[in-house]
Amino acid sequence: MWVRSGLAQNADMDEVVGSMALSERSWQSGRRVPGPIVLLGGLLGGLAWGIFARVWMRFISTDPEFSWSGTLFIVIGFAIVGLTQSGAYLGRRAGLRRSRMTVLRVFTSAGLLPLGVAAGGLAFPTVVLAPLALTHTKWSGRTRLLVGAIALLPVLAIAGILFGDLSALHAGAGFLWFLAVYAGIVWAARFSLAPYPGPTSGGD
Repeated sequence: MWVRSGLAQNADMDEVVGSMALSERSWQSGRRVPGPIVLLGGLLGGLAWGIFARVWMRFISTDPEFSWSGTLFIVIGFAIVGLTQSGAYLGRRAGLRRSRMTVLRVFTSAGLLPLGVAAGGLAFPTVVLAPLALTHTKWSGRTRLLVGAIALLPVLAIAGILFGDLSALHAGAGFLWFLAVYAGIVWAARFSLAPYPGPTSGGD
């Protein structure tokens, strides 16, 4: 009796799980945001994030200056990042074959390069290495820890600069703002830099 009861419960649970999975697949296919909307959202999100970053740069500056050329370079650079990383996301969502996705990832990874120009160069290793350490779970723990530690070095360097040039309260606020700016960048960069199993094989 107990065996039959257990089997019946397992069958009921399998049916529930199967129904939930089918419902989730139907929801994803029925409500998937169109690609052009995703790209536009990435572009506009990048523009907004660039403005957010530009205001942060003004906040931490000890000799505030404003130039349209510098501001446009920063904002457009972030817009490129938003656009390219949304493209990488669409490639993953579409389940492209590995060869096509590799080409796309090379292109979208290059879209991160504007963040490495001028003052952004100091934190650029964090942009590239932090997503690798966070997402490449097939790497050994020691390798991920090493990559993560190297990614953390620019963060510590920037903290030292801020606290060396500004008051403690000003520097603390500026550092938290910096973390918010670059957390968003690292989150976006993972669409290009995280491993891609692809439809025919597993892991990079």
